[in-house]
Amino acid sequence: MAVAWYISVTMGLSAWSVNLIAVGLLLLLTIFVLSGVRRTNWLNIVLVLISLAGLTAFIIAAFSAQKTTNSATVSADSLSLFHAAALMFVAFTGYGRIATMGEEITEPRRNIPKAVVLTLAVVSAIYIAVGLAILHLGGIASFEQSNFNIANLISDPSWRWLVVIGGVVAMSGVVLNLVLGVSRVILAMGRRKDLPNALAKLSQDNQSAPAATWLTFAIMAIIALLGGIESAWTLSAFTVLVYYGITNIAALKVSNEQRFIPKWISVLGLVSCFGLVVLAALA
Repeated sequence: MAVAWYISVTMGLSAWSVNLIAVGLLLLLTIFVLSGVRRTNWLNIVLVLISLAGLTAFIIAAFSAQKTTNSATVSADSLSLFHAAALMFVAFTGYGRIATMGEEITEPRRNIPKAVVLTLAVVSAIYIAVGLAILHLGGIASFEQSNFNIANLISDPSWRWLVVIGGVVAMSGVVLNLVLGVSRVILAMGRRKDLPNALAKLSQDNQSAPAATWLTFAIMAIIALLGGIESAWTLSAFTVLVYYGITNIAALKVSNEQRFIPKWISVLGLVSCFGLVVLAALA
């Protein structure tokens, strides 16, 4: 949905085309996931490299331009910070896809925690750099635009199109990882009988989970068709926070022999997740 909205805002497309683009792209990426984990991982590497190139282009273009003299301020109530944190939590959940790919990772107990920490550090650094670039180029008032996207802050057409391409590719990568990661969660739930066992079946080459993947596509397509970008993002933020809250509850049930993080971290995560859900609802 975000990809379609970004394209429509940048190119001025009609409203009905947003849903068409969203479902079409989702179908294309679902078919790619069904082709196997190895091909999907290679595509993901390409998408990440293009995304980083687009963000780098934006940062360079932003700091090459004259700093804005806009002194506008943004009004906020006491709960706005928590509301923003709840909505932004979605932007950091990519590390969770690493954990769902445990079957494809060598020595997951050792490598997954390292990959999670590295991912959070790199992503945070990129977000901070992009945020500073936005403030340099458009000031705090940039965030109050109803159809805000960073490409519209760039006046140079050549730099702008690099940023547009990078943005579209970056969000396509998010969709790809969602289809892959969520389908793996459904696969695991099918194996544990939390969902119908038919969802646990693999393809003949054991490279994909067709039933789980198509169910993931169906759910995401319904959300894309029935909800706008704001409702889709809000629903995603709410469900992700609840999902990670439940994950922390599950972590508390892990035996001491199998536990590799202290219980207090799981308790803190549980309180933080459900606390953000409540505070965001009040904001």
